[in-house]
Amino acid sequence: SELEARPARHDLAIATPVGPVSASASPAGPATRVGEGALRRIDDDIADVQRRHCIPLTRFTNAIEVPAHATLFYVSAQIGADTRGILRQGGHPQCDAAFSNLKRTLEASGRAMGDIVKLTVTMVHGKCSLAEYRMSEGQFLASDALPVVSLVFVAALATPNILVQLDAVAAA
Repeated sequence: SELEARPARHDLAIATPVGPVSASASPAGPATRVGEGALRRIDDDIADVQRRHCIPLTRFTNAIEVPAHATLFYVSAQIGADTRGILRQGGHPQCDAAFSNLKRTLEASGRAMGDIVKLTVTMVHGKCSLAEYRMSEGQFLASDALPVVSLVFVAALATPNILVQLDAVAAA
């Protein structure tokens, strides 16, 4: 197979995370070694295959290595409610509010959005669109510090009016 024919590059990290690309795009760029003890955003052969054969639904880093001395911080179920607890109406306003809540939670613990290593995005199918999510994502996630992302569409979340939920793992 194509993966067996090429040597693995597990000792390399890529400077440019994966983003929405066309199926014919070339790999993201030259690989660079990363300093000892730092987070490593890793581009490997699987990411190359993903770039060639499918269009990612969102921007992401293929893999991140967290150093042993890092402290992990887990954030659960940030939803699209404002600071008064009022649920915003519509997909994009809820995505903005969920990202704002995630940012506020991280900052309250001395962390930042760039510390996120894993983001799970759960959206209600047919009520919150990928385009609405992408608008918010672009405002809150820096292109040079993208996390590993899982994007899931479901029939419903905890209550009928919740359209998006963000779960995150940060490392610092």
